Amino acid sequence: MRRYLVPLIIILISAFGYWFISSNAPQPRKRPAPKPAKLAVEISKVAPKGLQITLASLGQVSAAQSSVISSQVSGRVVEISAHLQEGAFFKKGELLLKLDAREFQNEINSAKASLTQAQQDLKLEQAQVGFAIHPDGTNLVGSNQGEWQESWQVFALDTELGDPYFIDINDVNSPVYTAIQIDGFWETNTVALTLEGFINCLTIFVKTNNQASPIFVPDENTIVDKIVLSQLEKQLIDTSSCKDFWEQFFECYFDWLNEE
Repeated sequence: MRRYLVPLIIILISAFGYWFISSNAPQPRKRPAPKPAKLAVEISKVAPKGLQITLASLGQVSAAQSSVISSQVSGRVVEISAHLQEGAFFKKGELLLKLDAREFQNEINSAKASLTQAQQDLKLEQAQVGFAIHPDGTNLVGSNQGEWQESWQVFALDTELGDPYFIDINDVNSPVYTAIQIDGFWETNTVALTLEGFINCLTIFVKTNNQASPIFVPDENTIVDKIVLSQLEKQLIDTSSCKDFWEQFFECYFDWLNEE
């Protein structure tokens, strides 16, 4: 019995002590609840309005479109427009660069000279048709007497009869001939012993008469004075150093005057 009494006393003492401490503990002071803060509010009437925002920043502007400008010809630049710089503006058709025209003008002149030479070469080649070359392309050149020779180069045709005027390129003096074809054989006649002499004869014709183009009947510019014609004949014979051709020429000329 005594064994159970001691623990019971201890429990009662502990319970009494807890009650005593709890009853005499200080109570916390209650603070009043804080009052709500008053906010100052400014009210404005809302209305739509345009707003422009400006931002200061650094950057690089790139063109939406760009073009590479180059000249069609090369040359030295002698003038540059003040507008040809980054960020500048210029109008359509405005002069931006000027090149030295002398350089490409020389090239143009050279090209024109080459074109003229090519055209002359073509005319010279076409002039051989019917003499050295058949219209179908067949070679008509031969080496026998009476055949057309390879060294003969036609450069002109008689306006009325179509007889050729040609030079012998194998002769250093380039004598000028004409020829007629009889029964398939060519018979030649020397017009001038040198090409220079032939050109001088043409110059005499130009200075003597006012005829501007070939004619088939005499007109007001035709030379009919026999004294003038006789002097002209002698002058042409002396210049060309060929008597037979020019005597025949003036004989045919007088026949032409009498027929018309």
